Amino acid sequence: MRLTELADLTIPQGTRLAPATVATYRQAMGRFVKYLVDGEEWGPLEDVAKLTVNHFIRFAASLAGGEYEYSARSRTVYNSAVKHLLNVAVLRGYVALTPADDLRYKMAIKEYGGKVKHVLKLPKREWVDWTVDAAIDSAAKRPGDVRLARDAAILCFLRATGCRAAELTTLAIGDLEMGGYSATVVGKGDKSRVVFFDPDTHSRLVRYWALRGVAHAFELAFTVGRSPKPITTATVRRAVEQARAYAGVTGRPELLGKHLTPHQFRHSFATEMLERTGNLAAVQDMLGHSSPATTRVYAQISKGVLKSVYDQGTEKRI
Repeated sequence: MRLTELADLTIPQGTRLAPATVATYRQAMGRFVKYLVDGEEWGPLEDVAKLTVNHFIRFAASLAGGEYEYSARSRTVYNSAVKHLLNVAVLRGYVALTPADDLRYKMAIKEYGGKVKHVLKLPKREWVDWTVDAAIDSAAKRPGDVRLARDAAILCFLRATGCRAAELTTLAIGDLEMGGYSATVVGKGDKSRVVFFDPDTHSRLVRYWALRGVAHAFELAFTVGRSPKPITTATVRRAVEQARAYAGVTGRPELLGKHLTPHQFRHSFATEMLERTGNLAAVQDMLGHSSPATTRVYAQISKGVLKSVYDQGTEKRI
């Protein structure tokens, strides 16, 4: 089997990975294949049967230096993608991997991968509120506009639930329990979870669906115009950006020129929930994270929360 064929098999069709993630992984594998085919150290290599773990280790080293000097974050992503390719090659019997080889490769990734510093670009809390208010105001001024009604509902839903943009693209009306102000969303890895929303979001959804002419529970919650065509993550990003720009020229000049994304709504939601409750496990479930470490990255605990937790823990001693 040729290397390019193995790379194509590594991410099967129909996977629920985000399109951007799939594109990044394919880019990493393309870079790996090119590195092997160029074969500066061993001559051109295109046959999977000739692969050894040393090729993977040398590729990891090449990312850390040489012509391109990839950043620590890029090296981490590329090594993750190529490690997945190695796993597929081992499972299919193309590459033999002993425990010692596996350990050598993991140590190489750790050595050459670099340390990624997670720096969140958290928006000011009021920026999110102002942007949502602008979307609602815009929809109110043109009450017959389906798109504006949809965008107002989208922004309210993002703020209230902390959902990822991609999770809104597959949400069906039947997934929402309107009486219980909750919804079941499907996130990364096909994992479902329950999220909750407020009365304002409820009323925005009802208003939008009435204007769109929704008739069945199996219909998607958010679509393009009055058609059944699903929205994309680009639709969600555009809704946020247009509302931010509108807010900037209608009384909130602080938002002019600012960069605001759906994922920053998620950051804001996570931080606010953690500051108000101090309950890391609950916020982890709300966000759909597999590890609490991920939640700690998304939701930075403020000094005020830490002081509150400390006071509660030492209350009996005082």
